[in-house]
Amino acid sequence: MAKYIPTDPGSYINRDQRNIHIWGTSLDTSLRCLVGGCFQWLSVPLLPQTAVINGEDIEQRALTNRDIYGFVRKVLVPPDTDQLEEILVGPVHSAHGLNLPSEANFRDVVQALLETAKTGTVTDAVAEDDNPALLGQYLFFLRHRQYPTKLISVNPTLKRVIGVTRTISQPNSGSKKAPPVQQVSDSASHTSLKRKRNAVISTFRTTTRMRDALCKATGVEVPERKRGDNYHPFNVAHIYPRAWMLEVNKVLARRQYPEDLEKRISKCVSKFGNTTRNSLLLLNTMHSMFDDYQLAFGFRASQRTYKHWGYQFEQGGALGFTPGLPLYPSVVQGPPLPRNELLLFHFDTAVFTHFAGFGQQTQLQDEDEDEEEEAMGGNQDDGNASGDDEDEGDD
Repeated sequence: MAKYIPTDPGSYINRDQRNIHIWGTSLDTSLRCLVGGCFQWLSVPLLPQTAVINGEDIEQRALTNRDIYGFVRKVLVPPDTDQLEEILVGPVHSAHGLNLPSEANFRDVVQALLETAKTGTVTDAVAEDDNPALLGQYLFFLRHRQYPTKLISVNPTLKRVIGVTRTISQPNSGSKKAPPVQQVSDSASHTSLKRKRNAVISTFRTTTRMRDALCKATGVEVPERKRGDNYHPFNVAHIYPRAWMLEVNKVLARRQYPEDLEKRISKCVSKFGNTTRNSLLLLNTMHSMFDDYQLAFGFRASQRTYKHWGYQFEQGGALGFTPGLPLYPSVVQGPPLPRNELLLFHFDTAVFTHFAGFGQQTQLQDEDEDEEEEAMGGNQDDGNASGDDEDEGDD
């Protein structure tokens, strides 16, 4: 679990990036368990934005209570028995408002809720519905399905999370850390393999550009011009990272995904890794933030026309992106569309990265540092020192 020290508020590194915070409720320790937190993008006094998609006005949707419950279940080890279920209580109303309450105040609030529940009422229980999630502090309890007012205070266990940030590509270039497809000693064989790979990637990029013809995250269309459409501000992004394709099973095993999801993703990556089933056309800036999981597209089964909707997890993240709008539909419907399993994997990874516990703890290596390292002879892409970015494709 993420242990928060009440006497050291600075230990909660990403507190300023969140306006929703969820706490474990065990009173057996002086350390408090931070389950996770996120950012409600439609916080007062902001008003929903509207986008025109296929001639229809689509209103921006808020982060919902159902979303919060979904995040919690993704990052926590489930209860030992099916008879127990998660319940959130909040926002906690106290004189401290949105500030973190003192340890004494925290204990008083938890104990008061436990006592009130014994009378048959769970004060401020959060329903798992599509109402906008309110800003503030929430408390995590378990309860018995047959006795819904019997609360159990607990500090849940967070699933083990490994480092998930992938290398940010420079504009109009491929990932500089992608592993070689095959180790060969013969230079002619190496050249042949490289040409075959570049041909595959070139087709992958061209087909994705033709299919989407706009940024799937923002709806910005590719400008047309007589000498050739202006794709310079756009990248073709892999949904599942190209650098991870050869290690898919290792990555999935460490992330503790359900076995059936592991099998589906492994099959998808091996079959669709460099195809349009694993690609999105994005503006350069959206691509870099997509790779950092600052934005992601989650599945909403309740929506009939548009199934995948945009999410933002931190207040200072995903600049220029409007969360709460659907993934923009491709202009051409002929080439295969992205696989649901791969979008789900990216979304789950974003939740692990930015919602669980304290959230992302380290700053990404920026491009200046990447360029400096490359100038010193390191971090080259598959031994390719010729700088043929156009052949490498977009990551």
